[in-house]
Amino acid sequence: MIKEFFKLQDKLHEYFGYKEDWCIFPMQDYTKYWWSIPDDKCEKEYETLSDGQKVCLSYENNFFFTDDKEPHLKLIEFNWKCFEAGVADKCYNYEIYSQRFLNSVIFRGEEYTMILVDTHTDGNRYLMIVDNKKRLDKKIIRKIKLESL
Repeated sequence: MIKEFFKLQDKLHEYFGYKEDWCIFPMQDYTKYWWSIPDDKCEKEYETLSDGQKVCLSYENNFFFTDDKEPHLKLIEFNWKCFEAGVADKCYNYEIYSQRFLNSVIFRGEEYTMILVDTHTDGNRYLMIVDNKKRLDKKIIRKIKLESL
């Protein structure tokens, strides 16, 4: 079972183009959740240090998730402000964690995406695997509003 577990883990890493470096992060299955990222700056804006390592400049990026689509759509409509949208008890978020040893913190596959997050709870950092069919963003909101006219 141990050998099979690590073979499967290697296959998942290969699917996402992920290569472990320095820190080893456990993976978590979040494919049942609706999710959104306000922007993708964290995987685009880096500063290169004198030793060649890259540091992400965007530390405020968040990964939002919920098991209920309607509050999540309301959250996006209110520009990801949980309390203004009145969904603070229904939608959750983690900080997208930048790790200077990785060339990206968002790993996109055709069907799934893997995002490195910091839960800010007991030092837990995970590679969250999410279903691309459950990604919600402002384009979805606009499409829904246009279709309802």
